[in-house]
Amino acid sequence: MSKRREPYLLGLMIDFGMLGKTAAHFFVAVILMMFLQPFALAGGMMISERLQHADTIKSSDFTTFQSILRDIESESHTLSTKQQIYLNYLNGYEQGFVGNFDVSMRILQSVVHESEDMGLSLRAQSTLLNILTIQGRFTEAFILADDIAQHALTAIDPTARLHALRVVSLLYNQSGLYEESLYYSTLALQKSDQARDACAAQQLIMESYYRLQQAEYIELLYPEAVASCQQAGDLVFESLVHYFYIRYLIEFNDLELAEELLIAHSKKLEKVSYEALFAYYHALKAQLSFLLNDFYAAEASALQVTTRTEASKYYESHVIANKVLFQLHERQENFESALYHHKKLLLTLSQYRDTQSERTRSFHETRAVMQAKNQQIELLSKDNELLYLEQQVLNKEAQNARLLLGFFLLLLFVLGIFAYRGLVGRHRFKFMAENDELTGISNRYHFNKLAERALQHCKKRDMTVGVILFDLDHFKQINDKFGHATGDWVLQQVVRTCRNFMRLDDVFGRLGGEEFAILLPGCHADKALMLAEICRDAIEEINTKPSSYEFRLTASFGVTSSDNSGFELKQLLADADKAMYKAKQSGRNQVHFFSGPSEPSSVAGTSSS
Repeated sequence: MSKRREPYLLGLMIDFGMLGKTAAHFFVAVILMMFLQPFALAGGMMISERLQHADTIKSSDFTTFQSILRDIESESHTLSTKQQIYLNYLNGYEQGFVGNFDVSMRILQSVVHESEDMGLSLRAQSTLLNILTIQGRFTEAFILADDIAQHALTAIDPTARLHALRVVSLLYNQSGLYEESLYYSTLALQKSDQARDACAAQQLIMESYYRLQQAEYIELLYPEAVASCQQAGDLVFESLVHYFYIRYLIEFNDLELAEELLIAHSKKLEKVSYEALFAYYHALKAQLSFLLNDFYAAEASALQVTTRTEASKYYESHVIANKVLFQLHERQENFESALYHHKKLLLTLSQYRDTQSERTRSFHETRAVMQAKNQQIELLSKDNELLYLEQQVLNKEAQNARLLLGFFLLLLFVLGIFAYRGLVGRHRFKFMAENDELTGISNRYHFNKLAERALQHCKKRDMTVGVILFDLDHFKQINDKFGHATGDWVLQQVVRTCRNFMRLDDVFGRLGGEEFAILLPGCHADKALMLAEICRDAIEEINTKPSSYEFRLTASFGVTSSDNSGFELKQLLADADKAMYKAKQSGRNQVHFFSGPSEPSSVAGTSSS
């Protein structure tokens, strides 16, 4: 029954009841009114209630949520403007949940511009922020988050306010800014009065404390967080609460309880079609199974992560899974597979750290831009105040005072420019003095300085130090045949390739020409040999086509350690050089290890072709 005909029918019922002269006529009129009144109300109150119900269950029962939306859309001609905008918001959420991010963002942006409901507009912005975070568009996300956070603190609608605070907290958690995330999630928890809101906030708080290594709070938060999530029926957030608590138990070696919780909750995850949770839990299961010496289960779970999920989306899970596979094959003395998984581990770990660094860099860049904009606003405001004062002050003394003030500001500005240029120049010259201009790594002087400092540190703490020296094979022929530009390209590619496999505290330097050195604090000889072999293999696999020429690229490696050569840098480099010379004598593209004064060098491994 259309909305247009409802008033007319109701009018007929009223007239019929008023004009009826008998009880029968009145009875018929009452029956007609009782029968038709629900249809008259269906277009208003009932649709609003269905929209609110769909909003409530959209994350806990997505299938029913979609069904309600389709039913309401079939009656779209009966919706008011406000109801249509509300429906658009829910449609935008639905498209984002299933991964149609471009469609979702267009719908949500229209809600932000069209809605007169500030609470709904804030919720649409928060959902947009969530999508930007998922897509890795962190510069845009941080700009939007700054605006959302300011509006959230003054928002009247509690649902919109809590949603905004949670999404901002999630963004900072995803970016490794856990203290900022903890601030917003704690604020959301303080203002929440429903289990669903408390569940999401407590999960984010638990994750922040875990990342900040403040384990004493995990034990306290866990029972209350699980209870809130179970009361809200939110299995996704409950799963994340269990996940970080199980990781906490593993780190504190409570493996029995960790296994019990993992088995109990893994059964519930079959109801949740969420790829991230699949990766998280299988990586966790692989780690726990390995610690419990169940190697078959450990390998099966780790392979579930590395073969099913994309590393670019779930770096942390892939780091855990590849580490388990590496340790498993190493313990089984399957060194070829161990080397393969170690290379994947190092690559994934490097990508994971680069991603976190990129997110943090985006945050600081955005913060700097926002501060600059605020400063510009403040400067404009001050300029307006100054203009007003200038218009009010007409006498000579005031004019002279303004001229004096202007001269003083100009002097400060000029001095500031010179100070800034001096500071920038100092930093630039320092960088040029310490780093190789072509490759960006330490030059010989800076390498020696850093290496001496690292050696003194390791010697005091009785830590073994490994040293790798390598030289590109036939590099002069590459320069002579293809030109120095190609030679420069080769050096840059070699440095970029080898850097992928190094730790943050390793010292990497170019000693001159095509000769490079790596000092490895706390690294025993076998690990140094393994890293050298990985680098040798990676250099050999460099694709030279981008240089406009195709040629074979190899390097010869010499390795030693403080166990054989002591803690003097000069002696370490000399012994590594002897081993490298032996590698070149033996046919190049090899790794040799210096075994001591009685035997100048010995072959650690060859891979010549």
